[in-house]
Amino acid sequence: MEYFTDGIIDELLRVKKELEKEAVNPEDVLKQYHQEIIEFIKENGFIADKDYAELTDRAKPTRNLDFRKLIDLGIIVKVGNGRATHYKLK
Repeated sequence: MEYFTDGIIDELLRVKKELEKEAVNPEDVLKQYHQEIIEFIKENGFIADKDYAELTDRAKPTRNLDFRKLIDLGIIVKVGNGRATHYKLK
């Protein structure tokens, strides 16, 4: 009996590890406005803050957070500084 219960416990622990690898982190889920950024870049090659401001009514600090999230996820890269800043797909 112990042999079978040990086997079940080992298998459950293995499955738990696999599930943790595959679990979706809510912070990694892209919202509609993130998808809009990606689609705009695919169509135009890049996006600047002024382009994103025309797509959405989000405030500038919030737009910066949106860009930062996509950068942190490794989806886009920041190019340039100041007014010349724009973002491209990685």
